[in-house]
Parts: sequence; C-alpha cells; structure tokens
Amino acid sequence: TPVYLRVPGWTTAATINGQPVANGTMWKGHVSRKGSPRAGTVFRVEFNPVVRLETWDKGAVSVHRGALLYSLPIAANYTVYAHHFGTDAMSNDYYLTPRSPWAFALDVNPTHLDTSALTFSSSGYQAGAAPFNHSNWPSRIAARLRSLPSWGMKDNSASEPPQSPACTADAVTKCGPAEVHALVPHGGTELRVGELPVAFYGPGGKSGAVEQA
Repeated sequence: TPVYLRVPGWTTAATINGQPVANGTMWKGHVSRKGSPRAGTVFRVEFNPVVRLETWDKGAVSVHRGALLYSLPIAANYTVYAHHFGTDAMSNDYYLTPRSPWAFALDVNPTHLDTSALTFSSSGYQAGAAPFNHSNWPSRIAARLRSLPSWGMKDNSASEPPQSPACTADAVTKCGPAEVHALVPHGGTELRVGELPVAFYGPGGKSGAVEQA
C-alpha cells in the first residue's frame, strides 16, 4: 500500500527513516499488506529546520525558522478610541503606539551568516502554551541588532525600511553599537517589526539566501 508524505519547501536537511529527502517534494513509501500489522509500521520524519533569511525590497530581510516568521516584539501603549457594547473591557477599538525601541538594523552578513548573530532556542512544549502566546514564548531567536535612529514613522506606522546596508563602514555613527534582542513568533505579537534592514554587507556587497543550523 503506498504512503505519501509531503516534505515542506522550507526544509533543507529533512530525513525519513534516516534517509535524506528533497525539500518541496512528495515522498512515496509503502506499507506491506503481509506480515506484521500495518498499524505497526513507523515512518520517522525529521525536518531539521534551520534559521534562514528572506530578502525583500531595498535589501531588507525577514528571519524565519521552519514554517514560522520571527519578529521583533514592541511593547505598546493601548488607547481606546471606540467602544461598541458591553463592559469597558469588551468590544473596544484601540490605537497602539510603541513604548519600546523598534528601529533597528540586523547586524548580520547576509552573504556569510555568523552563527552567533541569530541563535535559536526553545524551552520545549509547556502545558497551556503555544507559539502564538503574547508572552512567555516557547521559542525565540536571539538576534544581534544595531539601533537605527534615521528610521522613523510615517502615517502612524513604521516608514519603509531604509536601504541596506543601513550602516556603512565609513559612517558607522549612523547606527548604535551591537546589542542582542529576542525575535519571537510573528503571530504571538500585537505590535512588531518583521522586516529589518541589514546593517552591513560582507564581501561582494550583495545579500542572498543564507542559512544557519
């Protein structure tokens, strides 16, 4: 009896029963009708996801691992501007304004990613927790960032990310010193930045698809 398993396109080192399989494909296996019961057949699938960057307009990048996008969470002030029905805590519309820094450039070399620049960690499954919690996220990526004061707001939102590289070797004062911040699952935030300019480029001056285990 044939068995089909879809291998996601974001995998780069997936295995099924210890054998490498190509990403973005449909793997075909078989279950024998003879011998041991089919319910006892085991297919061990390991996706082995890696941290990767995707490049957008003006060289800005987003940070991904597996199927999840990781973003910089922003602490917010909530201001009620409309109330529709029920108690004061029900059916409100809010303005959200940032109360923590958000304008950063990602301090990575997209052409040759330093494994210390984007470090994934997970506390594992916790009862009642999920990747999309708004706090106490079970997984995160420690990212090396540099503050970018020239990146401001437009129409009550972040303006378009500045052209990368946002910090150049001859004008490093445009950005602050390197500091580490947590990127968390995008869906577990209410106010966030999911696309960041790159601080510097490495040799060759061009960004590209990069990965880190």
